[in-house]
Amino acid sequence: MLLELASTADSSNMDDEWRILHEQTNAPQSKNILRSYCYRSECETDFDVDLGDIQFPIFCKPVLLERHIGIDQGTNNFGIVVVERNIGSYPNIVAANNYTDLNLKKNFKAADVLVALTEKTDLLKWMNPETDSHLVDRVIVHLEQISIRNKNSKQFSMALGKLLQQQALDTERCIVKMSQPHIHRATGPVFHLGKEIVEALQLQPAVQQRSRAESNPAVQQHADDCEYSDVEPSDEATTRHSESAEYRKKKKMSSDIFRYIMKATDVQLQQMKLTVEKTVQDYWCQIIDSASSVKLDDVGDALLHAVDELLCGSTNFKQLVPEAPSVLVNRTVAVAVSRHNVLDCA
Repeated sequence: MLLELASTADSSNMDDEWRILHEQTNAPQSKNILRSYCYRSECETDFDVDLGDIQFPIFCKPVLLERHIGIDQGTNNFGIVVVERNIGSYPNIVAANNYTDLNLKKNFKAADVLVALTEKTDLLKWMNPETDSHLVDRVIVHLEQISIRNKNSKQFSMALGKLLQQQALDTERCIVKMSQPHIHRATGPVFHLGKEIVEALQLQPAVQQRSRAESNPAVQQHADDCEYSDVEPSDEATTRHSESAEYRKKKKMSSDIFRYIMKATDVQLQQMKLTVEKTVQDYWCQIIDSASSVKLDDVGDALLHAVDELLCGSTNFKQLVPEAPSVLVNRTVAVAVSRHNVLDCA
């Protein structure tokens, strides 16, 4: 510090520096800025972390175009909806399908579901960030979190999610995660689509489940409508027992929302801040017009799972990792930026 305080500027060649400044035709640039620009043009990462003989990037390039895949699982109906979001534009529904021909055997496993999805659906194609003309920076697969009271919850949830994550060539560009089941609550995506759809369909948020104290068997409360409100029926034999009034209300809500969006005009889509590919909208409009009782609740649930994070935001980022994870899939960083906070800071 004493040496720094005692130092003096070197002004021996001030005349030459002044002459060089007069001879320059371009404004001088900071060497630090030039060095940073050149570095970023060569590499997408800020810097690497060395941990013994392992090296991995600590920062990757920002995501400008993202694809969200919502999945609603079931033995008879498997809904898959694909939504893409570009910075500065509304979420765009690019695909929506309800698959009814998976033909799963009686005691199927997660591997059987993966084989059926590979052979009879386009899921793995959409999980590829570089699918045909749909090129995105990152893909996030939202797998419905099924209640453990469903006998197929293991095959349809964690086990299937880990198998799907293994299909991704780059685990940083394709992320499989569980989606919370509370998409019909007051804080869910249903009530972030605008007041017009809420008023038109007279939507009401789903009731809260019982607390842990209330659900304790010692309390001896047997309210079937609350107990089974979040349970997907396992098969036709248990449908009557599992489908409570609250469950049926949720399924009807999902069906009505999907029907409304597919039949929406440009003005209505603008109010919901959504867009729909014309081929997708025409396809479902034809199906809806041909059969008024067509089953839409599964694709409706899948759509809500796909837009949940886009409309509501989320910091509950839990990626499903394969059975033998590498260092690249064991790191998750989530950054949430609130528009209101930015305005307040400004």
